[in-house]
Amino acid sequence: MQTVDNVLHTTGISTKQLDLEITESLFIEDNGRILKIMNELRERGIRFALDDFGTGYSSLGYIQHFPLDKIKIDQSFVRDLDCNPQSLAIVQTVATLANALGMETVAEGIEKPEHHSLLRLAGCSIGQGYLFGRPMALEDMLEFIDNSKIEIHHQYENERSAIS
Repeated sequence: MQTVDNVLHTTGISTKQLDLEITESLFIEDNGRILKIMNELRERGIRFALDDFGTGYSSLGYIQHFPLDKIKIDQSFVRDLDCNPQSLAIVQTVATLANALGMETVAEGIEKPEHHSLLRLAGCSIGQGYLFGRPMALEDMLEFIDNSKIEIHHQYENERSAIS
C-alpha cells in the first residue's frame, strides 16, 4: 500500500488513473491477504488487470473471486492469429468471457495491422504493441502523444466530412 501511495504522490495522478497489473502466479500465494489488499486498493478507485492470461496457472475461479477490471491476453496468442485457428478461438473466448463479466480485454504484442483487425473483430477492447509505438524516452513520448492528437483530430474531421 505504501508503494502505491508513494507512486500516486510522486506522479500526481489520481487513483482512477492507475491500473495495477497482476499475474496469475500471485494467486498461488496467500489468497486471503492478496484479496484483502486488492479490495482495499479497489475501494480507493484503483483498477486491476490480470496480465498474461492463459499462460500461467489459469483458473476461472480467479476471475470470479478477485476484483479484476481487465484481462490481458498474452502475446503468444496474438503472434500467430492469422495462421493458427486455435489462437483466434482462444482470443474470441477470452474476449467474450471478459465482456460478459463487465471487463475489458487488452491484447498484448500487436505488431501487424492484420492482427489488430482480427483482434477488434474478436471483441478485444484495447490493444498494445509495437504496431502502435515502441518504448521511448519521455520527450519522445510527449511528442508522440501530441502528434497522435493531431492524427486523431484529422481522422475525426475526415469522418465527419464523409458523413455530411
